[in-house]
Amino acid sequence: MFGLLRKNYILVDEQRDANKIHNRGGFGKPLKKGRLKLDLVEGAFLAENGKLRVLCDDKETSFHELFDKLISEDPRFEHRYMVYRDLKRRGYRVECTSDDENIDFVVSMKEKNGKTFVSAKAEREEFNIKPLLSLCHSIYNEWDRLWIAIADEEGDVTYYGISTVEPKGNVGKTMDEKGRGVLIKNHVFVPDKRFAHILLSSEFFGKPFAKGLQLSLTESIYLVEKEILDVEHHGKLISLKRLKNLAKQQQPDVEKRYRVYKDLKHRGLSVKTGFKFGTHFRAYEKDPHKTHAEYLIDVVDRNFSTGWSLISRGVRLAHSVRKIYTLAVLDNPIEYLVFKRVRP
Repeated sequence: MFGLLRKNYILVDEQRDANKIHNRGGFGKPLKKGRLKLDLVEGAFLAENGKLRVLCDDKETSFHELFDKLISEDPRFEHRYMVYRDLKRRGYRVECTSDDENIDFVVSMKEKNGKTFVSAKAEREEFNIKPLLSLCHSIYNEWDRLWIAIADEEGDVTYYGISTVEPKGNVGKTMDEKGRGVLIKNHVFVPDKRFAHILLSSEFFGKPFAKGLQLSLTESIYLVEKEILDVEHHGKLISLKRLKNLAKQQQPDVEKRYRVYKDLKHRGLSVKTGFKFGTHFRAYEKDPHKTHAEYLIDVVDRNFSTGWSLISRGVRLAHSVRKIYTLAVLDNPIEYLVFKRVRP
């Protein structure tokens, strides 16, 4: 069977061959007069597997010559092909798309009678938060509806299911007590044993220290803003504004982190530092003394961009400790984008 290489597709002109290719493997889009239009990755896949002989300028070209030509003309072709090839080898029926530049393939999911949308990326391609959020808003917001498929430099493909989420917990309680703490550099210490116990047992603030409690700067700002805590510095009570300014000297991004911390607390979660996991926060939906954190959270701006390797590290670590890697995007309102490793 022969295919004719056009500018951005491969044409199967013979009706009998077109029917056979389309009916047996679901390849291509039928045209008038029984012809078939193949996406370039479909044509290359058929050529690699000896199912199609491709003609370029009336001359047959080998698969390697075809592959080299297509890569030189389209920098995205290689990783699109690697993802398509991987999905087909896993037995999926894959449709190539051209309607949305951020969606490359639609995969039929027989067991769920639905479809999964796949966006192909390269290992060294830049990660940008905006288009991913847009995709999540436009597609059914479930793990199995949107996959980001990353092709690495060895041709292996890693899949991440992404969606937005509204974290919710049942940790929050109302406290009528008010107490005092002392600011010492990057912590606030609560010396009163009784008040320390109230803070620790009610919403799990701080960590026991010297018969009292040690609070982080973020926790302290929250408690002062809630009028639950007064803070002394060098023997004098300080205002919330002064506490924030002093905290910023120790932690320049404290204001950004605090926005997310406050939002998560309002959602009923217990929030702790995520440093031991390499993230800004870890968050619990229930009592952190009895359960593990559900989320590992990094705070990012709405124009955040980075390399996919950083995202890969975050997802891998979260997966290894049975948590969900989450980006808290500083927008109005704050959005939470979660990543989960999937195995097609």
